[in-house]
Amino acid sequence: DHLGGQVPFAPVNDVRDVFANPHFAARDMVVSVPHPGLAHETKVAGVAIKMSETPGRVRHRAPLLGEHTDQYLTGLGLGGADIARLRAGKIIA
Repeated sequence: DHLGGQVPFAPVNDVRDVFANPHFAARDMVVSVPHPGLAHETKVAGVAIKMSETPGRVRHRAPLLGEHTDQYLTGLGLGGADIARLRAGKIIA
């Protein structure tokens, strides 16, 4: 009897629940971020667990596919010709 006869429970919310419920907006669980190609900001889910000592937050949008590929590969020591060859071979986007 690891839980001492008590079973913790709570509703399980999906993305539609989070965006539809005003409580989540009030708790900064719905955050607007700019997105390339859109004339308006888009909404994303925020940080669920609120901690006073180490608060989390959404700092920016998720990267687009391949958006930082050159930067990371250059950081790993690959040159422009190497990156071009990987791109031509459809190994990277």
